[in-house]
Order: sequence, then structure tokens, then C-alpha cells
Amino acid sequence: MSKLYSDTFRWLAIGLLVTFVAGFGIAYSPSLMGAIIGSSLGYLLPIIVQFAICIGFGAMLKKLSYQKCIVLYIVYCLLTGIDIAILLHIFYLDSVIIIFFATAFVFGMMAFLEKYLDVDVSRMGTILFISLLGIILMSIVNLLVLQSDSLSLLVSCIAIVIFLGYIIFDLKVLEPLAREVGEDKAAVYCAFQLYLDFINLFIRLLQIFGKRRD
Repeated sequence: MSKLYSDTFRWLAIGLLVTFVAGFGIAYSPSLMGAIIGSSLGYLLPIIVQFAICIGFGAMLKKLSYQKCIVLYIVYCLLTGIDIAILLHIFYLDSVIIIFFATAFVFGMMAFLEKYLDVDVSRMGTILFISLLGIILMSIVNLLVLQSDSLSLLVSCIAIVIFLGYIIFDLKVLEPLAREVGEDKAAVYCAFQLYLDFINLFIRLLQIFGKRRD
């Protein structure tokens, strides 16, 4: 099983590398940034594709080939580069770098603790999913109606706790999933789930502690 975990974290590292290389490439390309910012379709279409991948990846995992799993994962990582590019225009570069390494440290600590925590995975998954739906609803209400900075901060703090929990959950289900769909596909899919945990944790920490440009 050590190979399974090493493959999973290798794919996680590849995904993060793809995202941040794409993000920096887009951020420092005026034509690409102009196409994204200047057109609602340029930003909404990638979000729609990402949402479809999030839903379809898990639903079709058993039917997908190993190669198609890789393609879906890399495409999602590339599209997330757009979000990183936008963040690079909102926050100072040194702030983004510091928060990235802080996220990596926290992520690593949770991954280390996972080995020593004995939890009911099925119950934990249900609690995390319901909590995630709750903060999504709160975010939408705050964005459209309340527009409260205090509520936004609260949502970010709750989200951090939820995604820390998801790191443990996604690592706990890695071995059972590998027995069900095979180690290769399980490594890519679980890397995808951990990637989502990392990126969401990074964005929330950046929203709270990041230094915004004037």
C-alpha cells in the first residue's frame, strides 16, 4: 500500500504544479487575462466544465479507464489555473507564495495525523457533505443578499475546518477504493479529491490572511 500512497501524492503534486504553472502563465499574459475578464463566457465556461468533472468523475469512476481519469484530472487542474491567475491579480505575489507554503504545511500535518485517527468514515463523510452544502448556501445568501464581511470571514473559517476534515476522510477511503476500482485509478481519483481539499484550503486561507493589492 505504500506505492498506492506515493502514487496518490505524486499525482497531487503533478496537479498542483500544472495549476500554478497555468495560473502564472495566464496571469502574466495580458491577452489571456483580457479574454477571461472581458467575457463572462470566458470565466463561466471553465466553471461549468469543472463542475461537470466534479460530478462525473466520481459517478463514472468504475467505467472510466485509467487514461481517461488522468485526462479529467489534468483538464480540471488546468482550468483551476484561471482561478489562480485571478487571485494573483487580487493578492500580492509574496502573500500568495507564503499562504501556499502555509497550506502545504497544514495539509501535511493533517495527512500525518490521519494515520493515527480512528474514525467512522461513513458517518464522517455524511457530516462533511452536509456541512459543505451549508457553507455553499451561506456563501450564496451572503453574496446575493447580505454582503457581510463578517459572515464571509465566518464562512471561510468554517470551510477551513471542513476541508481539514476532508483531507482525513479522503485518505481514509483510499485503500477501500483501491480494492474496488484498482490502485492506478484510485490513486488518480483520490489525488483529485485531495487536490480539491488543498486548493479550497489555500483559497480560504488566502481570503483571510492574504495581503490584497490596493
